[in-house]
Amino acid sequence: MMDIVLTRILECMGNKYGSGKDLADFLGISGNVITNWKNGSNHSYLKHLKKIAEFYNVSEDYLLGKTDRKHRLPAPEDIEDFLSDPDLVMFARHTQKIPEEDRKRILKNFSDTIDIYLKAMGIENSDSSK
Repeated sequence: MMDIVLTRILECMGNKYGSGKDLADFLGISGNVITNWKNGSNHSYLKHLKKIAEFYNVSEDYLLGKTDRKHRLPAPEDIEDFLSDPDLVMFARHTQKIPEEDRKRILKNFSDTIDIYLKAMGIENSDSSK
């Protein structure tokens, strides 16, 4: 039986956030180690948890199964940058007027659209690397 940590790592690995090879390169380990994680013969991912969370832009608590919230909260200095951008402040004010369920759906579509644009332009999605 697979543990929650490995399940969540494989979930991240299986989507747009980067392949096992990319993760292995980032961690400075052999791709065979990742293969061994997948087949359950090695659990060394636990010692790499912080770096894995960084690579996939998820919280360690998410990987540990303590929360279902994937993304890490922004650092205080990032929040200051966001709040100094008048376009983002205006966008946030306007979206607050929309009912929550509709707002979540709109923001998800907006996020997906930005991801498609960045991929088409050959630009790394900065949200998945920070």
